[in-house]
Amino acid sequence: MYRYNIIYIVLIVCLASNVVFSQQTCRAIAFSGAADRGAYEAGVVMGLVENADPQDVQWQVVTGVSAGSINAAAVTMFNVGNEVGAKDFIVNQWLNITKEKIYKNWDGGIVEILQKSVFDTSPLHQYLDSCVNQTLVANSDRTMLIGATNIDTGLFQAFDQKDPEIVLAIMASSAMPGLFPKIQKDGYSYCDGGIVFMTPVSSAIELCMAKGATDVIVDVMIINDPNTFINETNQHTLALLAREGQIIVKNIFMKDIMSARAAYPNAQINIHSPSEQLPGDFIGFQYSKVMIEMGYKDAVAGLNSRKKVSNKL
Repeated sequence: MYRYNIIYIVLIVCLASNVVFSQQTCRAIAFSGAADRGAYEAGVVMGLVENADPQDVQWQVVTGVSAGSINAAAVTMFNVGNEVGAKDFIVNQWLNITKEKIYKNWDGGIVEILQKSVFDTSPLHQYLDSCVNQTLVANSDRTMLIGATNIDTGLFQAFDQKDPEIVLAIMASSAMPGLFPKIQKDGYSYCDGGIVFMTPVSSAIELCMAKGATDVIVDVMIINDPNTFINETNQHTLALLAREGQIIVKNIFMKDIMSARAAYPNAQINIHSPSEQLPGDFIGFQYSKVMIEMGYKDAVAGLNSRKKVSNKL
């Protein structure tokens, strides 16, 4: 009997150790602003969930801005451990999205364009009302944070999954300046969160640390053009402006990651970004299937690359 008691005690200690370890390790996923490139992010999620070790994609923390906030809410609707359900849902939504579900022309024409924005996003509001389950988001065991830019104060405003108007918060985060109308919420005017933070990786790390984690691993989605060399020696004004704009956008995506690495050097940040030029113009919403496939391929390539590095170590 004494021997069995010892075995029982040892078993309890081992189980307790495993619980402590799991609590010290926090996995997160951060979705950057993306517009219709959110389909690429869905492809990355699909690639990770279908090819990584299941525990490596059990994201306890989910963050997102702009279109990334929509993806963040979609993942959060499914509890930790049901990443397959989250993957199936997010991919299916993007496969069936069209620009008609996102925006339309104003009924009032040029008058409303001058007063409000280029497009009317009432279709997006209706779409989000139909596919984002407020109850599932609020009761999820994942921690979610999405962000918008407060136009009145100029500051970044974070919303969590307990917000009673989570769809309106997503609308605010996704309101691309000029193209989409500002969103009124809680007495303030909001637009795209990507103006302040395009890639909310620091927020993901901070939320993990707030859980007491000492080991933080973040999968970060960034939608930027791949590194390419372009000889601009003989280019003229318009071509130079286009190239300079491309560089500016790339650095906007990367600045948040560089800041996070400086502030949290011990956090492991896995970057997922396109290896090829993505098709379309950000607001066309007609190449979702192609971008999902590209995201899937890049996710698998990233996993294989990390496995090779791990095996060498």
